[in-house]
Amino acid sequence: MELKIVRNIYQLKTWEVIIFIIISSAIFTYIDTPIYQLVHFIPSYWGRIICEFILGGVLLELYLLLANTIETGHVTLGHSSMSHIFRNLSIGILIGIICICSIILSLMVFKCYTIEGFSFHGMSLLLSLAFYLIGACCEEIVFRGIILRFIGIKWNTVVALVISSVLFGLIHIFNSGMTWMGIVGITLVGFMLGASYLYSGSIWMPLGIHWIWNVLEDSVFGSAVSGSSADTSMIQAQFQGSDLMIGGSCGIEASIVTMVFATIITIYFLLHSRETFISNNKCQNKV
Repeated sequence: MELKIVRNIYQLKTWEVIIFIIISSAIFTYIDTPIYQLVHFIPSYWGRIICEFILGGVLLELYLLLANTIETGHVTLGHSSMSHIFRNLSIGILIGIICICSIILSLMVFKCYTIEGFSFHGMSLLLSLAFYLIGACCEEIVFRGIILRFIGIKWNTVVALVISSVLFGLIHIFNSGMTWMGIVGITLVGFMLGASYLYSGSIWMPLGIHWIWNVLEDSVFGSAVSGSSADTSMIQAQFQGSDLMIGGSCGIEASIVTMVFATIITIYFLLHSRETFISNNKCQNKV
């Protein structure tokens, strides 16, 4: 279903594009708070899990409608094929799992992470998956889906990648356990997520990486997530060593090990980018 509107992003003036980016980013940045407040009133765990997964899907559909409308000049509900979504989301999840597990294994080799016990909490894991889906959706829509995408379309891809990644790091600055090393680490992770977006041409791959990254940090390996302390984790472990290695109060995102892995993956994505996301100021219409 399509409804023609007057202008698309290529026809908008600079100040109009800037206002669009600011307003749409602000909406998706702050919408997670009322969502979490709403879900909090649901009495059953299963109800919360189902509600958060549904609302995550709604957020992505709203972004799709907004992005396609401003880009094409048509109000359209069309979207990427399910095979495209499943493939890129699955690859992103796999990359996130490999990356976090590699970081933890590296810390174990350097005797900075010692496992003391293990206990499986199925419901806690499901709650974590649902909870972090909302946060990952909002942040990926803002920093990759809006800021990176539309600055790249209108002006320059490199500038868009730098701006979106730096802002991604800075937005976490007020988290309780955040440090300056944490900001640097999260910024480098932002480059990795942005590079995966440019490589895949859609939001699904960075969404998969971001989502499973947070879940594993918190609910499996017991690390703080971007300066926010971890809750109950399946692996009871002791982080020991310098803040440079284990990340201190910020968590492993502030670890030099994470920074090295994020930099390597970023370089890989950028070197192997198919350049299909932005070519001669024309986006390939991918969510």
